[in-house]
Amino acid sequence: MNGNMFFGWLLITIGGLVATLSGGCGLGISLMVIPEMFRSGMGNASGFMVELGMFSGIPFAVGCLLVYAGRNLLRGKNHSNRDDIL
Repeated sequence: MNGNMFFGWLLITIGGLVATLSGGCGLGISLMVIPEMFRSGMGNASGFMVELGMFSGIPFAVGCLLVYAGRNLLRGKNHSNRDDIL
């Protein structure tokens, strides 16, 4: 295992964890908060969705970018013969 493979898999692992945890947390919070907002009469959830997009969507996007960067690092410059890796 060379350095590119190690750091590629490291980026994929960290990115996958960040994307999964932030996406799951955002989904869980929205499933708990939005119904309660409508029950309490607040009704408008657009402000909450903007905050949720900022605090959950941005880390999700960063995690996806880390996975993409790790994938490109694993494939290397000549990826025509490396289609077996992701």
